[in-house]
Amino acid sequence: MFLRTFYHPSIVCPITKDTVLYILPLAEEYQVLKVKARCQDCMIKTLQLTKGIPQIDTKTLVYYAFNAEQYNLSSALPLVVQMCA
Repeated sequence: MFLRTFYHPSIVCPITKDTVLYILPLAEEYQVLKVKARCQDCMIKTLQLTKGIPQIDTKTLVYYAFNAEQYNLSSALPLVVQMCA
């Protein structure tokens, strides 16, 4: 799944809210910055869609906060903190 997020343009798979937490650690470990940026964009998009509407469960929100902090996702972290407040 990870390789299919960047390996060849004709087979690039989207990063979704269901896969982002699996792909992000691999993108960081193998220093694939484009995939890491796409993961951050996915997290932001998911958080913006749920802003004010409780469509994201608490467990996922905590995982987003942990990963945003651990992988230095500077754009996603403030949104996660705001959602937690």
